[in-house]
Amino acid sequence: MAALGQEEYPSLATLLQDVYQRRKNLLQVVELLGPSLTSTDTDKRCSAVQLLSSLLQKLVNYKLTDREVELLCEFYCDRLKDHYSIIPQALLGLQALASHQSMPGERAVILIQTLFKEVHTQSLMQSGRYTVYSLLASLLDKNMKDLKPVGSDLVFGFLQAMDGEKDPRLFAEDLFEVTSCYFPIDFTPATDDPYGLTKDDLVLGLRRCLAATSQFAPSTCLEEYPPQQIKDYLQPLWQAIKREVFQTVSSELEDAALKALSSIIKNLESSSQPDVVEFKTLFLDCVIKGETELSFG
Repeated sequence: MAALGQEEYPSLATLLQDVYQRRKNLLQVVELLGPSLTSTDTDKRCSAVQLLSSLLQKLVNYKLTDREVELLCEFYCDRLKDHYSIIPQALLGLQALASHQSMPGERAVILIQTLFKEVHTQSLMQSGRYTVYSLLASLLDKNMKDLKPVGSDLVFGFLQAMDGEKDPRLFAEDLFEVTSCYFPIDFTPATDDPYGLTKDDLVLGLRRCLAATSQFAPSTCLEEYPPQQIKDYLQPLWQAIKREVFQTVSSELEDAALKALSSIIKNLESSSQPDVVEFKTLFLDCVIKGETELSFG
């Protein structure tokens, strides 16, 4: 049994087994934890929320009903207004719901609006900040269309959550997925747009985002990343470039491929490290001979 203050409840393993074997549903679990979830004792509330969130994290292949997802989202959004010690546990629960469950569109909107309003991301510990970024990534990945009505508030809230982040390793993969999902850009400016924003403005702006840190090296940005971080991707890059040059369907793609090839060579040329010099020599030899496979030994 797991002790929560003066109350005792089944362990996480027991609750997990009960849920998977359909002896209890999630709403019954919440009801069971009710005395602690509503306790005036902050520690008891925190422990109960932690237990519930840990359970949700484990339910990877278990689908909740729409009603369960809705009520749990509502419960956790309320917990974001609770004591600061409870917020990280509530975020874990929301992250589990966003990642493993089907989130109704209107609930996703309320969730992200509540998150931006109630949680100051940069005041959280590293683990809490990572949970926020993971939650945002899941919502933008699975509920992007639902979140469009949030409009500029979505962009502002997202930027505010990242503002001041000093550890890009914390969320590099999630942030790249969140940023790259906007490609290809599908944007037609309104004829009366007072800001004069164009599709090219968005494309170039997002490209700069993708070039903001070398943690995004597996993606693009050949002119910005150090040679050590692009040499591992020369094989797929060369195959893609060779295909676009020799089997091109448009002159624009061919020009872009040749510019990418030029950027790779300039990047490798900038380093005098022996292993990079060797890679450059072998790469150039492969390009000159028109070979497909790079043999780096």
